[in-house]
Amino acid sequence: MNTYRHITALALALALGGCASTRPTFPAGWLVDVHGVVRAPPRAAVAAPMRAMRSAEETSPCAPGQSTAWVEIERGEDDAIVSSVGPDTNYAALACTAVTVDYNVQATRMHWPPWYASSVGLLRFDTHGVVPAGSNIVAAYYRYWVTGARDDDHVGQTLDVRWYDPPSGTWSCADWARTPTGIVAGSKPLSNYECGGGYACDEFEPIDIPLTNLDQIDRCGTTGLRLFISERPDGLPPVGVELVYPIGWEDGHATDRQSYLALCYVAPPACP
Repeated sequence: MNTYRHITALALALALGGCASTRPTFPAGWLVDVHGVVRAPPRAAVAAPMRAMRSAEETSPCAPGQSTAWVEIERGEDDAIVSSVGPDTNYAALACTAVTVDYNVQATRMHWPPWYASSVGLLRFDTHGVVPAGSNIVAAYYRYWVTGARDDDHVGQTLDVRWYDPPSGTWSCADWARTPTGIVAGSKPLSNYECGGGYACDEFEPIDIPLTNLDQIDRCGTTGLRLFISERPDGLPPVGVELVYPIGWEDGHATDRQSYLALCYVAPPACP
């Protein structure tokens, strides 16, 4: 398991060079590590008193008459972040610099002078045999709770979710890409996240992204998703911070607030 040094924005400026005062500001307690991974304060510092949680099964997004198969992240190693940091003189030259498996999932694309940073969230679900044989998957959703989100550029970017054939073992820099890559699964505009103070979100309400191209679900193996921040429509590098920060296994497995695939299926008609 990787453990990275946590540092404040000012310490990051001293470690990497540049002036912290030229960077976007974060609320007190939010950190950026040397790999460009954004880290929230401990949960007690950002969360309101816990409300009673409804189990995922009680709030299925599937239509009436459809059954729901809930597939969750089972281990900390099944979600990860692959990230990159590079000088802000050459955005196109960004390349993966780190893999983080001991923390929550996130997708970022940001200008953090004098650096550009981009991270991709990775999710791996064991979908082997979760839907009864002979049943048809008619809809699917990515369900998650979010700790934070940010849209500084305001140019219509999204959380871009892509299907992915995940490795069976350890994640690596081979799982990173600067530009959203793979078969489209779904998306959510960054402007649709309602986060107080620009970062901290109401993490007690789940978010469902409807998924398409359902033939990418491996009914006999594992199914993966990669979470990107879409590129700016004008093709320019990021100006500020674009961020979506779902709760991962590390913070969510004890309260059911983590990433799920909700598979909606119908059984074949019974014989007359």
